Amino acid sequence: MAFFYGGLVKAKSVVSMMMMSFGALGLISVLWILFGFNMSSVNSAGDFSGNPFADFALNSADNETLVGALFGATFAIISVALVSGAIADRAKFGAWLLFAGVWASVVYFPVA
Repeated sequence: MAFFYGGLVKAKSVVSMMMMSFGALGLISVLWILFGFNMSSVNSAGDFSGNPFADFALNSADNETLVGALFGATFAIISVALVSGAIADRAKFGAWLLFAGVWASVVYFPVA
C-alpha cells in the first residue's frame, strides 16, 4: 500500500505518503492489541461495541484468540492506510497519526 500510494503522488511527497502508511501500521497495530480487538468482540448480537478494557492488551488470551486478533489487525491497518490516500499532499505526519488513532478508536474498532 505504501509503495502504491507513493507512486500516485508528486515526487516530493513520496516519502511522506510512505510514512503515513507505515505510521498507520505501527500505531493501529498497537491500538488494536491494547483495546481494539476487545471493542470488536461482542457478547450478543444486539451489542454495538465490546468492552475495550475487558482483556486489556490481550493479557489472558489463548493461541486461538491471538490468531484471530492478528487476522483482524490486518484489516484494521489496511483500512486506516486506505484513508491516507484521501489526504495525499494535504496533511502533516503528526496530524495524520492523531487523526488515524482517533478515527480507528471511534469509528473502526466499534464497527468491526
